Amino acid sequence: MTKEVRMTKVLIDGVIVEVPFDDQGFPTPEEVSEELVTSVKGRRDSLLGKSDWMATSDRTMSGEEVAYRQALRDITSQVGYPTDVIWPTLLEESP
Repeated sequence: MTKEVRMTKVLIDGVIVEVPFDDQGFPTPEEVSEELVTSVKGRRDSLLGKSDWMATSDRTMSGEEVAYRQALRDITSQVGYPTDVIWPTLLEESP
């Protein structure tokens, strides 16, 4: 007999994470943490992808662009990661 896994959505630090329930109907801390890490890394990877145009070989990145992309790569080294992430911002958006 297969046990049905029920899922719920949890809002943590402004990020909605879908996690399974434990036997008492609540997600376990490990499940929340794992899903949150996946969610944060996904957002980081998306932001890096959206800023890839900055790093093309036919242009030179500004210091701000270099710092922004490095800050995105350093997200996982932040003290509050993954529950309290400080997202870098870029003053100049894509063209």
